[in-house]
Amino acid sequence: MKVIRRVKKIISDQKNAGYFLIFFSIFCFIPYNLFASSPGTTGANFLKMEVGARPVGLGGAFVAVADDANLIYWNPAGLSGIDYNEVTLMHNERGEEIRYEFLSYVQPVKVLKGGLGVSVSFLNVGGIEGYDPWGVKTGELYFCDFAFSLAYGRRLIGKLDGGINFKIFQEILADEKVNAYAVDIGWLYPSPLKSLVFGLNIQNIGSPIKFIDDEDELPLNIKVGGAWKHELFGNDLTTALDFNFPRDNDFFLNLGGEFWVHNAIALRIGYKSRDDLTNGLRLGLGFKVKGLNLDYAFLSKEDFDDGHKISISFRFGRNYENTQIEKNIEESFLRGKKYFLRGDLLNAHKEFKNILAVAPGHEEALELLARIRVNIEEVVTLKNIEEYLKKGKKCYQDGEMICARAEFENILELIPEHRETKEYMNKMEKRFDEVIKSFFDKGVQYYNNGNYVDSKRELNKVLTLDPYYIQAKEYIAFIKEKRQKIKQVKKEQRMKRIYEKGIYLYKRKHFKEALYQFKKISLANPKYKKVLLYMEKNKEAIADKYFKKGLQLFQKEEWGKALEEFKKILTFNPHHSRASEYIVQINKQFAVDYYKKAIKLYKEKRLSEAIKKFKKVVNLDLKNKLALSYIKEIQKKLRKIHVGQANKYNKQGLVEYSNGKLKQAIKTWKKALELNPDLEMARKNLKRAQAEIDQNHKE
Repeated sequence: MKVIRRVKKIISDQKNAGYFLIFFSIFCFIPYNLFASSPGTTGANFLKMEVGARPVGLGGAFVAVADDANLIYWNPAGLSGIDYNEVTLMHNERGEEIRYEFLSYVQPVKVLKGGLGVSVSFLNVGGIEGYDPWGVKTGELYFCDFAFSLAYGRRLIGKLDGGINFKIFQEILADEKVNAYAVDIGWLYPSPLKSLVFGLNIQNIGSPIKFIDDEDELPLNIKVGGAWKHELFGNDLTTALDFNFPRDNDFFLNLGGEFWVHNAIALRIGYKSRDDLTNGLRLGLGFKVKGLNLDYAFLSKEDFDDGHKISISFRFGRNYENTQIEKNIEESFLRGKKYFLRGDLLNAHKEFKNILAVAPGHEEALELLARIRVNIEEVVTLKNIEEYLKKGKKCYQDGEMICARAEFENILELIPEHRETKEYMNKMEKRFDEVIKSFFDKGVQYYNNGNYVDSKRELNKVLTLDPYYIQAKEYIAFIKEKRQKIKQVKKEQRMKRIYEKGIYLYKRKHFKEALYQFKKISLANPKYKKVLLYMEKNKEAIADKYFKKGLQLFQKEEWGKALEEFKKILTFNPHHSRASEYIVQINKQFAVDYYKKAIKLYKEKRLSEAIKKFKKVVNLDLKNKLALSYIKEIQKKLRKIHVGQANKYNKQGLVEYSNGKLKQAIKTWKKALELNPDLEMARKNLKRAQAEIDQNHKE
C-alpha cells in the first residue's frame, strides 16, 4: 500500500508525472529492441486495424494530429489538449463477411488536469466453415475480437504532452478464447517552428498471449511523426507524415493531407507505403455541421474489393460551445488584422467592432480599433470612400433611401465631417420629411372620406419612418374608436333585422322558425327583453299547435305519431303536464300491445322473441308483474336449452379436433362457451387446441 501511495504522489506532480511516463516508456521499449520478432509472428493482429474514417483518409498519418475522439488509438497524448466532449462511431466493411465497429468517447477533466477517454472495438468474422479430423463439415465457426480501452492524457514538462492508454482485449475462435492486456504510451511536442507538431506513440506494450498451445508476442509498433497546420487560400490545410517501426515487419511510412473548404467540407488524401491488402492509396471526405461531423474513407485495392470506412462524431458540452465562440472571435480578428495591414480600414473596422460586441475586453481588437479611429483621415484610401459614396448615390437616385443611408453612415462613422456625404444625408432627411408628409396627407384624406382601412395603412407607413409622429398616432386612435362605433352600429342593425324577421314568422304562425331567430338575438344580448317575451309566447303557441295535432292522432289510435307530437311539446316546454299525461297513456297502450304479442310468441314456444317483447313491456310499464314473471320463467327455460346446446357444440368440437380440424374446433368450442360460460370441459379443450396451433406456428 505504501508503494501505491508513493506512485500516486509522483504522478500527481506535473514534473514527476513527465519523468514517470518517460521512464516507463523506455523500460517498455527495451524489450522491443532486444527481442524483436520476425514478420508474421505476432498475435492479436486486430489491434493493428486502423480506426476512424478521418485518420484513414489521411493515410494513417495521425500521430501528431491527434485532435479528435480517434486519438485514443493513434496517440493518447492528444487528450491533454481536448477542450470539448466528443463521441465517435465507426463502421467498416472489410469484405469476406468481416465487420469492424469502433466507438470512442473523450472529454476534459479539470480535476485530473487533462482529459479522459474510453473506447470499445469489435471485430466479427462470419462464413468460416468448420471440419472434424475426418474432413466432415461441423457447421460455421464463430470468430470475434473485442477490446476495451481507457486513456488519460495531460501536460507533462514545459510544452510536452503525454498520454497512456490501457487496453483489455479478448479473442474468441469456436470454443476457445483468450484474454490479454496491453498499454500504449504517447507524447506530443510543438516545435519552435510555427504550426509544426511532433508526435510519438508506442503501441501494444504487453506480455505474450497464449492461444491453445501457441504463444505469440503482441503487435508492438512505434509511430513517430509530424504535422504541419497552415492556411491556404483562406482555408485550413494540414499535412502529416508518420514513420512506423513494427515488431513483426519492416519500417513503413504514412503520408496524408487534409484541406477544409470554408470549415464545412474536408478533402483528404493519404498514402501508406506498406499494406498487405491495398495499393496504399487512401481518399477521404468530411462534412461538418455545427458539432456534427460525418467522415468517409475509401481504400483502393488491387486483388480484393475496394474498402470503405464511415465515421460519425458529435461534439457537445459547454466547453465545446466556449471553444467555438473563441474560435469565431479569433477568425474574425485574423480577418480584421489582414484588412488592417492591407489598408482596407473600413472592413477592418467592421470586424473589430463585431468582436467587441461579443468580447468587449479583447485587447488587441481595442488597440487596432483605436489606431484606426485616430489615424483614419490619414490612412483611409480615397478608393474605398469613393466606392461607398458611389453606392450611396445610386441608391439615392433609385429612391432606395434605407440602402443609401447605410452606405453614407459607413463613411460618416469613419469620417464624421465628410462634406459631400453630410450634404446627401441632409437631402435624405428632407426627402424623408416630404415622403412622411405625403403619407400623412393621404391618410387624413382617406379618414375624411370615411375610408378607415386605407387611412390606417398610410398612417402606419408614417410611423414606420418616424415612430414619434404624434398626429399620426392620434388619427390611428380616432380610427380605432370610429371602427368600434361602426361595429356596434352594424351589430345593432343586424339584431334589429333578426328581430323583425322573427316577428314576421311569428305572425305567419311559423312558430319554430320564429323561435330560432329569437334565440340568436337572446344569445347575442340576453338583456333583450322584447325578444325574451316573444320567445315565451312562441313556446306556448308552438306547444298548443303540437298538442292539437297529437290529440287528433291519439283519438285516431295512431299511437306512434301521437307520441312524436307530444314529445316535441316537451322539447319546448318540459313542464307541459297534459303532454306528459298523454305520453304515459300511450306508453301503457304500447305495453298492452307488446304484452299480447309476447303471450302469442310464448305459446308458439318462440321463447327468444317472446322475452324481447316482455322486456319492452317492462321498459314501458315498470309495474307490470306478469311480464316480469314471464321473463324469469323464459330465462330458466332458455338456460336449460343453452346448456344442452352447449354440450352438443362441445361434442362436435371434439369430433372436429380428432379429424385434425383445429381452427374449426376452436370456433365450435367458442360457441359452446357463449351459450354456457360455466362449461369447463369446453374451456380446457379450447386452450389445448390453441396451444397446438401456437406450437405449429413456432415450428
